[in-house]
Amino acid sequence: MKDFFLKISFLGCFIIAFFNFGNCQSHYFVDGYHGGIWGHYPYDYSRFIADELDKNPNWKLNLEVEPVTWDSIERIDPVGYNRLKKWIDDSSVNSRIEYINPDYGQSYLFNISGESIIRQFYYGMQKLREHFPAIKFTTYSSEEPCFTNALPQILKSYGFKYAVLKNPNTCWAGYVAPHSGEFVNWIGPDGSSIRTVPRYEDETFVKNSTWQTIAWNNDANYIKNAIASGIENPVGMCIQDAGWRNGPWLGNNSKVRYTTWRGYFAKVFDKRNIQNWKLPQEDIKVSLVWGSQLLQRVAKAVRETENKLIATETIASINKLYFNQKWPGQKLDVAWKDLLLAQHHDCWVVPNNRKYGKNWQQYVTSWTSEANSICDTILQQGYTQKPKNLSDKQNDYLRIYNTTGHARTEILAINLPKNLKDKTVKIVDEQNRPVPIQQNGAKVYFLSNVPAVGFTTYQIIENHENIRASNDKPLIALQKNGVYKIETDRYQILIDPMKGGCITSLIIKGKSDHDFVLPNKPGLLELRGFFYKQGVFRSSTENPASIKILENGGLYASLQVKGLIANNTFTQIITVTKNGRTIQDSLQISWLKNIGIGKYDETGIFKNENLNKAFYNNKYKLLTLFPVNISNGEIYKDAPFDILKSNLKNTFFDRWDSIKNVVLLHWVDLGQKDKKFGFALFSDETTSYAHGQNLPLGLVTQYSGKGLFGADYNIDSSTSMNFSLLPHYGDWAQGKVNDVSQRYNKPLIIKLFKSAPLHVASLKKSCLKMGNNGWIISSLRIDGKDVLLRLFNASGNGLQHRLYLNGSASSVESIRLDGKVEYNIPLKNGNIFELSIPRFGFKTIRIHGLINNRD
Repeated sequence: MKDFFLKISFLGCFIIAFFNFGNCQSHYFVDGYHGGIWGHYPYDYSRFIADELDKNPNWKLNLEVEPVTWDSIERIDPVGYNRLKKWIDDSSVNSRIEYINPDYGQSYLFNISGESIIRQFYYGMQKLREHFPAIKFTTYSSEEPCFTNALPQILKSYGFKYAVLKNPNTCWAGYVAPHSGEFVNWIGPDGSSIRTVPRYEDETFVKNSTWQTIAWNNDANYIKNAIASGIENPVGMCIQDAGWRNGPWLGNNSKVRYTTWRGYFAKVFDKRNIQNWKLPQEDIKVSLVWGSQLLQRVAKAVRETENKLIATETIASINKLYFNQKWPGQKLDVAWKDLLLAQHHDCWVVPNNRKYGKNWQQYVTSWTSEANSICDTILQQGYTQKPKNLSDKQNDYLRIYNTTGHARTEILAINLPKNLKDKTVKIVDEQNRPVPIQQNGAKVYFLSNVPAVGFTTYQIIENHENIRASNDKPLIALQKNGVYKIETDRYQILIDPMKGGCITSLIIKGKSDHDFVLPNKPGLLELRGFFYKQGVFRSSTENPASIKILENGGLYASLQVKGLIANNTFTQIITVTKNGRTIQDSLQISWLKNIGIGKYDETGIFKNENLNKAFYNNKYKLLTLFPVNISNGEIYKDAPFDILKSNLKNTFFDRWDSIKNVVLLHWVDLGQKDKKFGFALFSDETTSYAHGQNLPLGLVTQYSGKGLFGADYNIDSSTSMNFSLLPHYGDWAQGKVNDVSQRYNKPLIIKLFKSAPLHVASLKKSCLKMGNNGWIISSLRIDGKDVLLRLFNASGNGLQHRLYLNGSASSVESIRLDGKVEYNIPLKNGNIFELSIPRFGFKTIRIHGLINNRD
């Protein structure tokens, strides 16, 4: 429904629907509109909707219109705007309009972080209340598959009562698995529940369609089968694209009972016939054109900004607490709204479609660039005074910020300022103690120690002494057989240039001699895919690679692997540190030209109606492979506010009606069934993975061919990807995979400055200590005179844990996302409180009186 020809197709379907419905008995139908100024919403459209409402007094609407749309409509079409306003402000069960999705950027939700989902609703509802002060949000529903299994706790916390898991007329990107019953209690990963209309078991797909179920027009068989299966009040749904001029979708027919979702639940909900459904994330069956360069650019830009914005917000909070810097709330609001638009579903499903002269991917670049620039401006604020207690010989300082909830000891890299770039230097901590460093000209690597949710200050001083790293031995050595050996405190790694530069051995030191690389296989990091114009699988192991050591000291080492894949040059930079848990890889493929990669060539044969599509099958895409020595492997992976065990036998599918959810959000972990070993893969962008019989774990790296709506997803530049590897003992929780993911996505942030902020409170401080309880900090921000802290229990038990504030608060409350107080939390000594969070649940904490009252 993204192109003109699809609108023509739906007009024909509308005519069919009208005559089909004449053969049905009277049943409920949910009609409405989807779109907005970024999707589609003609400027005179409000007047058209109001006219149709007046002409059809029994017609009711459900709106999913981008909230920012009303800023334009109020100005351009005030008459139409005011006519709709009276209906939107009516939130009674008999109201004629219900706003069913206030999401600011109409995101798919499954492809972004849980914190981003919360902000999508926060900013969207805020904008809608500016225009419609009396609006109430009762039901969540979407035209597209904008679902993720953690929605119940988010929706309930915002005050929603109901949800709907249907998207009958727009299933291009996927759909939710069917479930028996008229209603279900949708149970989220944390145990939260919300009353929900599912996609019925008998809500099958329309023949010769790859975007509809039979609920889109209350098909006679749909109604008949639903009643036969015990559904007393079946309801169909078609949320029309704003801009269509059909008016009532099924006509002004006496047999049509148009309803809002709010009205439907109020009239027919029967709690006696409701089942509980703990909806698995993999039952949200979604698929995008994973591996295409356009989608990779979108996903990478969104992830970078998402990480940077949350970190900037946390640092601004720390700076407000300790240096009384002005809270940049308005700037952060603008940055968030830019990011939320970049998460718009159209950016992901049709990144090459054009709007106002640019395609969606170009808009994502603009939005994220502006948000990043705002973050950079905020992070540059206010350094004017030299810290006390440090040497005065030089005035170059480092402040290292840690935005995670746990203390971190890591090796960091800096480029020396101009006045020191030709000097030998040392770095001293807040007590003037030299820290281990490794210097290579103007590049310096040093061992940092930073407390949780806080900062540490270091000074760079010209050095005439011989201060060296604690481990003088270089981490990389070339062996006589030509294999490169890397030894850190944790790992022993072998890289063989004769096998295309693959990792041929990977052992965790000091625990066992288990090699994580499967014997008799090429090794980790092989590139392999089906090049359909050549009709053959090609591999990076077909040719030897050249290896060059880039850095090789006692703290930090990296080497470059350069090889060929189907005659195209690839370069991998493999990086390790002395104490680091992850092995980092930066991959670039320099393509000679556009080349077809995937199962087959669809040029000249692609049709939207074809169930089979080449872009579905990850098995044939170019993959980065990890043949890990793990028997009876089980896949675990994260999703927004969830971590789940995969129930898929494999990740492969070819058809629209057989979609599998194989989304890699932040990480995927292949663990041995007896929980002895595991191997985690972290990506710097939302993408997809592959795994199954006769195919090891693989990261989708490149696809080139036809995609959704027959668009050409060509290779038009180099491919660039970053990922990290974590071999570990125990399962994902014992291996602290999610903690490592937090570190990967929230790197320590270095601020280099000539002098320190005014009113220096300390050189090393932590806002919060919360112990090793499996919780992570989702966000930290200032709200007026209060501090808002959101915590997510990713891997801990649901028991009560103690938290320590660095400072004295007056009171602490647990609040809902809509701001309402759930309960007061007892506070001991002004800085200690206890809290329990169910596993995979989150809590938002309001802390009063902490600002201007820290230690």
